[in-house]
Amino acid sequence: MFTVANLLDQLPDQHTLEIKKLEKILKLSKKSDRNKLSIAIQALEKLGVVETTKEAEIKRADSQLFIEARLRCSSKGYCFAIRDDGGEDVYIRDQHLNHSWNGDRVLIKISREAIRRRSAEGIVLCILERSSKNILSILEAEEGKVYANPLDDRILTTINLPNTDINFIDNQIKENTVEVKIDKYPIGQFTAEGHVVRPLPLNAGQKGDLDILLTKVNLQNEIEAPKFSLKVPQSKNRDDLTGQPSLLLKSWSSKSSPQLPAIYVEPKDGGVCIWVHSPTIAERITSGNNLDQWLFKRAEAHCLGDNWIPLLPNQVAKASEFKIGTVNQAITAKIIVDSKGEVKDWRFSLSEIKPVAEVTTENLEALVSRKPKSRTVPASLKKLKDNIGQIETLIYSSQKLLENERMQG
Repeated sequence: MFTVANLLDQLPDQHTLEIKKLEKILKLSKKSDRNKLSIAIQALEKLGVVETTKEAEIKRADSQLFIEARLRCSSKGYCFAIRDDGGEDVYIRDQHLNHSWNGDRVLIKISREAIRRRSAEGIVLCILERSSKNILSILEAEEGKVYANPLDDRILTTINLPNTDINFIDNQIKENTVEVKIDKYPIGQFTAEGHVVRPLPLNAGQKGDLDILLTKVNLQNEIEAPKFSLKVPQSKNRDDLTGQPSLLLKSWSSKSSPQLPAIYVEPKDGGVCIWVHSPTIAERITSGNNLDQWLFKRAEAHCLGDNWIPLLPNQVAKASEFKIGTVNQAITAKIIVDSKGEVKDWRFSLSEIKPVAEVTTENLEALVSRKPKSRTVPASLKKLKDNIGQIETLIYSSQKLLENERMQG
C-alpha cells in the first residue's frame, strides 16, 4: 500500500504525470487500491497540494504555503513540526494536529508568522507518513468494550480493539502490557482501531524487557533489505597509504557491531598528525536506488547491550570490512594537531590502506596498567610490540584533544 509521501515523491516539480502511469509506479493492480488512490488525489486536490487535468494527468501545485515536516510532541501536549528544509520549528496547537501523532511526517501550513521570541504556528493539513504501526499499550476493558492506552504519553489517544482481545486480559496482574497493531488510524469523528499482536509481560526477564523496549521504539520487526548489487570502489585518484602501519580499532565483541576506523599517528612539529581511515560504503551504493532509500529510512545502528541491530546489511558490511594485512579501500581524514590539542589543519581523501594489527580493549587495559619503567611486555601486547609507541602517542594526543575541548567548554 502507498502513503501520501510515496504519492508526492513520484510527482515531477513542473511537468504532469498520467494517473495510469502513477498507478503502475505505485504497483496498484487491484481495483480497490486504485480507488484509494483516486480518493487520495481528490483530497489532496481540495487541499491545493496537487492539480489534475482533463486528460487524467496530475502534478504538484505551485505553492510555497505547504511545508513538509516531522512532528515532535512532548508528554505535556506541546507539539512542534521539525521542518525538512531546516527552517525554524513550527508550533502546532492540539486542535490543529488533525489526528497526527508524534513522529509522523506531515504537511503543514503556516497560520501565524513568528513574532519576536514566539515561534510560528501552523496547521497539519495531511499526514504524509505514519511512524507508528505497532504501539506498546496497556490493555483495558470497560462496559463490555476493550481498548488500549498507549504507554507513550506523547500519543494522546485510545485504540478500540475487538471484543475477542479481552482474552489477553489477565486479572491476576495489575497491568496487561501488549503490542497493538493499528488497523485503522483515526479520521474525523472515528477513533483508531487495532488488534493485539502479542502480550508483553513485565516479569519475563531480560529478554522480555528487551522485547518491550524494542516495541516501544518500533524496532521489534526487522525489515529485510531489498535486493541489490554493489559497485566496486574506483581505484584511480586514491592516496596510497599502504605503507603506513595503521592499527585497526576493535572494542565491540558482537559480530553485528558497527565497524570502527583504522588509525595511524606520528609526531609532527611538537604535535601529531593523525590519519583516521573509515570503511568506504557510499562508493559501493548507487545513489537513489532501493538500498540507498532503505538505509535512509533506517538512519542508524542500535546497541542492545549484548548485540546490535546494524545499519548495514551483512553483504555491505562484509564488502567494506577492513582486513589485517590486506589492501583495503577507505575514506581518510588527515588531521594535524598541535601540542595544545588544537586542530590546525585537516583534509579528506579517498585512499588505500593496509592495517598491520588489531587493537582491542584488553590491549589498551594492559598498556595502561603496565608499569612505566617496565622492560617486559605483557603477553596480551606481544603481537603489538612494534606498535606500542604509536598507541601511546595516540592515547596522549586523544587526551590533549579532550583537554582542549574542555577548555573551550
